[in-house]
Amino acid sequence: MKSLIALTTVLLDNTSIKKLNVSNPRLNSEQEETTIHFSKMLHVNYGLTELHLSKHDMRDFGATQLAESLKDNKTLLYLNLSCNKISEDGAKAFANLLKLNTPLRKLSFCSKQDWQ
Repeated sequence: MKSLIALTTVLLDNTSIKKLNVSNPRLNSEQEETTIHFSKMLHVNYGLTELHLSKHDMRDFGATQLAESLKDNKTLLYLNLSCNKISEDGAKAFANLLKLNTPLRKLSFCSKQDWQ
């Protein structure tokens, strides 16, 4: 988990990395620390255009934090949140985000069954 947190810290000021896939990290926690750090990073990072966070054991709290942080992000076009534990409440946070006319063009919530 510390390596993912360190990665988000490095990405705070990095604008050269455009696509990042950190799916299935096998470093989950009940407090969603990595999701919180990714949220903070996305709030200030203006380089990433594509981010894959599938199989992060993300729940509604983390999804809501992520959606909130993306309100100020002007570059992320694709976000993959597949195979997480996001329910209706987390999806509503993203619905509210999309009402704000963000640059986000593709958002994936597909479940494990949809992937197979």
